[in-house]
Amino acid sequence: MKAKIIMLSALGVASFGLTQAANAGWDNSDCSGAATPCIEYNGSNHFNVNDTDRSDWHGTPGTGSPAGTWNNGVNPADPFVFSGETHLVCNDIEVDCTLSLSGYTRITGDDPYSIGIMVTDADVTGGFTCGFVDVGGFPWFIADNGHHDPFTIPPALGVPYTNPMTFEGSIGPIDVDVNLLGIHVADGHMHDVTYNNLDTFSFGTNGNDPVIYNWNGTSDVPSGCTVSGNLELQAPGTSLKIY
Repeated sequence: MKAKIIMLSALGVASFGLTQAANAGWDNSDCSGAATPCIEYNGSNHFNVNDTDRSDWHGTPGTGSPAGTWNNGVNPADPFVFSGETHLVCNDIEVDCTLSLSGYTRITGDDPYSIGIMVTDADVTGGFTCGFVDVGGFPWFIADNGHHDPFTIPPALGVPYTNPMTFEGSIGPIDVDVNLLGIHVADGHMHDVTYNNLDTFSFGTNGNDPVIYNWNGTSDVPSGCTVSGNLELQAPGTSLKIY
């Protein structure tokens, strides 16, 4: 009998540990009643400012090891993917492709807080020319809209948190190469990147600045290229909201 109790207890502890591991990084509920800032995925998972791992990069709940987090790129959680049509113009050469960006989010700082976004990869698809478009410079980071360079990873780099959240920032370092057309941009960045706090990142649209800039140490210098588009959250994601 004692042996059975010990075995059942051990199984119970193991099961509890596995359950906790599967949900690490995210709570299985929405942001209702949670401390803010709070980031909510699909209306059914969240992490908030009081969580000890809030400054870890968070991806899709229940994936990766430990589940839901970037873990410095070792068995990372599946990233959030945003995808849409983009219009690239460099020295009067125009290229239209579908751009998909993969990335993670986190909460940093100590009131004032920041919402961090890290882009780790990109995929470009579309017509013949799109196969020659190479997007790089990763990881990219989003900072406050007045940020120029460098886009490294200090603890509080991100968009300042407001309640309700108004998301507008700058992003870099962006590399774009289309060798077929002689297009080369290195260590660029963009301003006026917005998020509708539901499912869409936008840049260069709705009157926002489409220019990719380089930083000369004192001021922004246009790279000769502009890009515009709206990237929507892809399945299994339906919403990613900041409260």
